[in-house]
Amino acid sequence: MIKAVIFDLEDVVVSTSDCRLRAWKQTAHEQGILMDEEMEARLGGLNAAETLEVILTKSRRTYSPAEKLALTARQCDILDEELTRAGGDILLPEIKRVLYALRKANIKTCAVSGEGMARPLLSRLGILAAFDSKVDGGTPETLLEEAIARLHEKAEDCLALSRDERFLRAAERAGMRCGREGSDAMIYTVQTQN
Repeated sequence: MIKAVIFDLEDVVVSTSDCRLRAWKQTAHEQGILMDEEMEARLGGLNAAETLEVILTKSRRTYSPAEKLALTARQCDILDEELTRAGGDILLPEIKRVLYALRKANIKTCAVSGEGMARPLLSRLGILAAFDSKVDGGTPETLLEEAIARLHEKAEDCLALSRDERFLRAAERAGMRCGREGSDAMIYTVQTQN
């Protein structure tokens, strides 16, 4: 029986990919780097550090670790502006209904974000209190481990929802049930798993 649902924030609760891409494009542009479609295609599923490394392959100069940190910070500032501009449009359809149904069924919820976006983004969207727990920053393995600990449940009693294959493989290795569905099918998944 499912006692808790762990939501991978991106593409299950929110969709920030367009905002992220615009922020990276602006950061690259400021460095004189043009991001083409081929480069954009290579960025899918990469974390911030990996994304920056791909972008910098098009640069004519070498960047120090301190400069790379500064560029990542700059991208975060631009991303914050993009997310503010997007507002509630980044929230996926039906997620509030899903969270309400889970709360009504006494199923715990946790939002996790490898990039440290769960708490600030959910707060900005006004749905922070809809989650029993939030975990920010880390690998899929550490995020899931921390989520299980905070929810005080066994791995086999948790359902991990994500569209990221790395995250889902980590959840399976931990002994969790997995769902690859978007928000429209989440309630059905929980009901059938129970």
